[in-house]
Amino acid sequence: MPSVVDDFRASATLEEAQDKYDEVLEWYWEYIPVVRIGDFKRVATTQEYIDNFRYQDGFVFWGVSKND
Repeated sequence: MPSVVDDFRASATLEEAQDKYDEVLEWYWEYIPVVRIGDFKRVATTQEYIDNFRYQDGFVFWGVSKND
């Protein structure tokens, strides 16, 4: 842990802690790696005669019907 976190924990007042918190956020932004989850491409197709088709993390067949 960097010294900015120790300084934040040792803050005597709320105002001092808020200033140190900004420094912690700046450190976090610069040094902690971030992984983006959820960016993906997908294609789901149906025919015109299928009603109520939904796709949410996979095919959802509840309420799907075929119109004639």
